[in-house]
Amino acid sequence: EAQAIEAANKPKIEIPTGIRPLTLPDIGKRSREELLRICDSDKPRNIHISDVSRYIMNQTKFSGNVGSVDLIFPSGYDLGLTKRAPYQRFIEAGQNRGYSLIQDPTEVALELRIFDANQPLYDWYGLAMQQILVPGRYPQVLALVHLDDGFWVRTRWTSPVPLWYPGARLAFSVSK
Repeated sequence: EAQAIEAANKPKIEIPTGIRPLTLPDIGKRSREELLRICDSDKPRNIHISDVSRYIMNQTKFSGNVGSVDLIFPSGYDLGLTKRAPYQRFIEAGQNRGYSLIQDPTEVALELRIFDANQPLYDWYGLAMQQILVPGRYPQVLALVHLDDGFWVRTRWTSPVPLWYPGARLAFSVSK
């Protein structure tokens, strides 16, 4: 009965038109070290992980729970935002639509970086995750970026500034 009440109170997941969820299978099957080694040795795609991203990865849990993760990548516009807004507003708008924070951001970022070989040049998206305070910097989240010099796992500031443009995208976890 408690599960039925919890399910009834959970917001219905709203998938914006034209956005298809992506399933990453077998998250947690490989260790952090193995994933970093794969990324560091992928010379054809030129994968890079910034120093700040590595710091964040060492601050987040690595659960090792094997399973699949369903992700959705809405923009601020898809979330109903029409002007620049803080990161937390993006998160709230996503959660109001039934999306969740990514619980294992290091695993998801590394697996997604290995998986997403077709990310368009100059495209970026952040991960909807608990912000990490980096010493001497503002709180940040992991982001995946494709630049001239390769595919990156980088970071984006989340507060107190900057305000994110409504065209910015975040990867949220969704339950089917």
